[in-house]
Amino acid sequence: MSPAEVEGRLLEHPGVAAVAVVSVPDADGLEKPVACVVPVAGAAVSEDVLVEYCRSGLAAFKRPRRVLLLDALPMTATGTVRRFKVRERAIAVLAGESPRTPAGTATPASS
Repeated sequence: MSPAEVEGRLLEHPGVAAVAVVSVPDADGLEKPVACVVPVAGAAVSEDVLVEYCRSGLAAFKRPRRVLLLDALPMTATGTVRRFKVRERAIAVLAGESPRTPAGTATPASS
């Protein structure tokens, strides 16, 4: 699975401002793609809408298993995504941890 290909597809959606795709282990310990999406301000997007959008443009094995809506992605000083932080946050959210996060990390978007 190429994260860039999935990210490119999601960035084509008019309601997506930024995205980072990371792999997260499922219940069987297999790594599955999870998309962490920052919606465009005021856009009404949901996990189901974005997964369906990917369904029409990506092979089944490339589609994200989950889409997490975030307020922001953690960035480095040079403006690149801190993927390890995104992955940590995705694992925590999917494990049922509180959506509140420490400063400097991605936070789930309010609905």
